[in-house]
Amino acid sequence: MTQILALITRDYAMLAADRLLTWNGGPNHGKVYRDEECKVVCIGNLAGIGYTGLARLQGRPAHEWIGVTLAKANSRRPKDAVDALMAQAPTAVQSVPPHLRALTFLIAGWDWFGNPPLLRPHIAVISNVIDDKGQMVAAPSRVFTAHLLLLKENQNLAGHVVGQPLAPERATDLNRNLRRLAERSIGPKEALRYLVDEIQFTSRSAATVGDRVLGMCIPLTSVQDMLRTGHSMMIASQPSVEAPTFAYFDPTMDESHQFGPTYVHGQMAMTDVETESRPEDNNFQSSSMRILHMPSKPSE
Repeated sequence: MTQILALITRDYAMLAADRLLTWNGGPNHGKVYRDEECKVVCIGNLAGIGYTGLARLQGRPAHEWIGVTLAKANSRRPKDAVDALMAQAPTAVQSVPPHLRALTFLIAGWDWFGNPPLLRPHIAVISNVIDDKGQMVAAPSRVFTAHLLLLKENQNLAGHVVGQPLAPERATDLNRNLRRLAERSIGPKEALRYLVDEIQFTSRSAATVGDRVLGMCIPLTSVQDMLRTGHSMMIASQPSVEAPTFAYFDPTMDESHQFGPTYVHGQMAMTDVETESRPEDNNFQSSSMRILHMPSKPSE
């Protein structure tokens, strides 16, 4: 069971997830299968998706399945992703033994709500182990429910965790620390560090949570710039208030080498994103990636 933490504020939305993959069931139950699994998907520099539960869907890694599923649905915003996941997830788990079907998606980012539509930060949860009242159920099913959390007018921030839960005292401390940042208008770099530290703390006592963490952050200003100019680029960097970023945290690795999220925009999907930074060369970055899905027509 992984741990995914989401945070939304009036200025930014972020998501962080560990990368450890373990066996569920069978003779290898609980043992490490892979320690470098991507569990974060970016939707058009508007939101991030994390997942916990099934790591393989219809014969492919879950992050790839998400990327291809969203690209086939021409997903350009979080609402498109919610609709596509709600439509396709039941079929994806159909061939899995019923007791292993648990699957939850956690989305954090920006979308338009209301009439007239306003851009607002939100968290969405899509799951087959949560009922329509938001309560955990005893056994997974093929029925998925979707739950939406919008930041209220009197709130500075809101968060959510799926997968491995936080101990009550840890949740209280994390909430207090994040609120202190929001009240003092301290930027997203410090907030993401809190999320990463919490996941790495969990990894010390939960064998199915790893200490390698991928985080991403989407500030409101970057979304506004994208809407105005039509251009946006996610970069490998510590979070800022200027651009969408991803950052890979590995206690054993050089920070100049970064792994990124699977990325979807419209009918384009790509994965296995890796970057190399050269601080001595004006912070030049080179990237490599693998294409998962291309638009059906060149003009799309």
